[in-house]
Amino acid sequence: MSERPSTLRGRISRLTRLGEMLRLYRTVRGFSLRDLAPQIGIGHATLMRIETGRAIDAETLLKLWAWLLQADER
Repeated sequence: MSERPSTLRGRISRLTRLGEMLRLYRTVRGFSLRDLAPQIGIGHATLMRIETGRAIDAETLLKLWAWLLQADER
């Protein structure tokens, strides 16, 4: 069963916003892609894909959420 176009657009929009927020966090704190990616547990190319709003797999999404949930500790 394929997704409705409006649902797909919503998911793409959320991925884009997530990527924009990550890029803002990274740049405000002075991190490069290569600095931040290992902290999350992903490669720098994967982080770049996230920042540009491209689709990511479930394992990467779980690593990202685990890292985000630890934000209070940083």
